[in-house]
Amino acid sequence: MLKAIKFLLYSVIGLLSIALVSALILPHIISLDQAKESLTEQVYKDTGRTMTIGRLKWSILPTISLQLKDVRLSNPDGFPDTPFMVVHKAQSGVKLLPLLHGKIQIDNIKVNDLQLNLLRLANGKTNWATTSSKAAPQQPATKPTATKKATSSTRVPDYMINYFKIHEFAINNVQINLNNLATHQSRQLQLDHITSNNVNFDGDAYFLSADWRYSSSNLKKPLVTHFSAEIIAGPEKLFTMNSMKIVCNDVVLNGQVQAANKHGHAFRASIQMPETDLSQLISAFNVSLTHADKKALAKVAANMQVVISNDTLSISQLTLVNGTSTLTLQTSMSAFPPLKAQASMKITNLDLTLLHLIGVNNLSGQGNMQLNLSASGNTFAALLPALNGRITIDAQNGSYEGVDIINAINDVATIFTKKPVTLNKASATAFTTMHASFDIQDGVARNHDLLITSSIFTLNGKGKVALTTEQIRFDLAITLVNSYIPALTNLQHTIGGSFPFKISGTLNDPVITPNLQKMAIGTAEEKLNGMTTENIQAVGKSLNDSAKDLGHAVGKLFK
Repeated sequence: MLKAIKFLLYSVIGLLSIALVSALILPHIISLDQAKESLTEQVYKDTGRTMTIGRLKWSILPTISLQLKDVRLSNPDGFPDTPFMVVHKAQSGVKLLPLLHGKIQIDNIKVNDLQLNLLRLANGKTNWATTSSKAAPQQPATKPTATKKATSSTRVPDYMINYFKIHEFAINNVQINLNNLATHQSRQLQLDHITSNNVNFDGDAYFLSADWRYSSSNLKKPLVTHFSAEIIAGPEKLFTMNSMKIVCNDVVLNGQVQAANKHGHAFRASIQMPETDLSQLISAFNVSLTHADKKALAKVAANMQVVISNDTLSISQLTLVNGTSTLTLQTSMSAFPPLKAQASMKITNLDLTLLHLIGVNNLSGQGNMQLNLSASGNTFAALLPALNGRITIDAQNGSYEGVDIINAINDVATIFTKKPVTLNKASATAFTTMHASFDIQDGVARNHDLLITSSIFTLNGKGKVALTTEQIRFDLAITLVNSYIPALTNLQHTIGGSFPFKISGTLNDPVITPNLQKMAIGTAEEKLNGMTTENIQAVGKSLNDSAKDLGHAVGKLFK
């Protein structure tokens, strides 16, 4: 035992002596300029880019440390002669003694003042794609095999990763610029800091916090965000974020994330959002909300399953609960052009005021909605005119603002009888039930089964909506119930059994006008029914005169 202790003691003293001598002598043996040259040559060989280093400093005791200052990395060939990356200062150090015991303990990773300039050309090429030097194709055919073997032999063993730890991690003042020349859009992420201590993959909890500022040509104002969470990362590539807190433009969101890394470049996440005021969160993203929107979104809880793989974001399950309303959604979208999006959504007990968020501001009530949509395009703006799919909506006990059908019928009665029926003026049409399905092709939604019922009338219709311009064109047939005002129901019988109307304008500013042609035809059919041949000619002349009077009267009424 004594021999073993002495052997161990001598070994430790010997290793320390070697390390001490290396720390004192090695920097004088190996030129730092030579080290910089070797490093830049290797970067060019691997990436085809030119790297310059203003200053390089390294040491061995008490840690094996490396410090770089004023580092610049060029763009690849075919891109502007501006730097891809500029770093003012970066440093890292690995503790020597734990390394001798098979443990990787990084003393620190610090980066200060980093600028990254990402660029996508009009032809779709990006300056962040991995490239190699021009000399690479000249290497022997056996080179990849040798490289693969060398890489395999120098791979860090899993047991060492289990002891991997970063004692201090700090990145400060990072600016990432993304310019897309294909879409003429620009984005900027200003990372003030991201800091953590004792980062590890052996299941010990550590705290991480970050503050950043995101701006885009599509946003009216930047999104200022704070993030913090307790992270537990396991050796089996599983990690959990507990007590996650996100503050975006003074809006607070709390939650939890559990994720599993899949194939190295994808992960699945389960996100739970406790009941929160979602209207504040949405308005923080520069969306204008009405009072009805805010009321409908006041208390929303969510449960979501997310998959990110191959530059595609997929939501395999999204459930939103707002009171009695439940929304389930499945969707996927590519992260980079050409954009491809698919969505399948089902909503039960929907508060129709939520449709205000997509620009439909005049519909209220409760209902169910189901949709299946797909689109593709180079920009988000190009997705809407390329939209295809189907939407079905069923609603109850609501109203459509901007159209008063009963008063529109009364205006027609005024034309025919010269005596308007006394009615209470309203700015909306209340309904008991509503059903409509839309087949969407290239951004145009077509409907053939519009059905609206109330205690006063039944409405049947068909038409189309251009989603890009919100222009609408619908033909309506409105039938009053027999128990309604006799003067109007009698007129309805006279003009063919229903009141024909047309709706034009936009979704939020509709215009309803009587269909004079159909009214004239309906009136003629009623008058011709049961007539003898002898008086048809006289009736025809009378109808011609009546149609002229009707046209003049309606023209004055709807000016």
